[in-house]
Amino acid sequence: MESLIALPPNENAFDISVKGETSAQMWTGKFKCVCVPTLRQRAEAAVSEKQLGRDLLTVDQETMAYHRIISQLSSRLTAAPDWWIASNNGQNLLDLNVVFEVWKKCMEAEKNWKDMVWKDEKKEGNEVKSTDEENAGK
Repeated sequence: MESLIALPPNENAFDISVKGETSAQMWTGKFKCVCVPTLRQRAEAAVSEKQLGRDLLTVDQETMAYHRIISQLSSRLTAAPDWWIASNNGQNLLDLNVVFEVWKKCMEAEKNWKDMVWKDEKKEGNEVKSTDEENAGK
């Protein structure tokens, strides 16, 4: 696939070191993520989110946000520590703050990638939003 412009690499590596808010366990490790998901990855995340929620109208906002985060991470993460993989990609952890920290790092990677791509636009005062921020109101 050939691009009209040279884009920065669409993968980012990051480390986390977070104490679990429920388990009090320290979770450390290196992750790799796709900075900006492809159309296919976005579609897979959307399907996963709907399957987790089963389109129930009674699901609370916190659970809906968790479903969105887990679905996003399942399509974005390309490498993770053994403990993450063994926990069904974070789903079997007791600590929501650990899952949230991984997601925040992915969102930072997306923002940084878009900042690089749109640096000339930003100089003119236009704001760049992450894919998840664009979908937040939906």
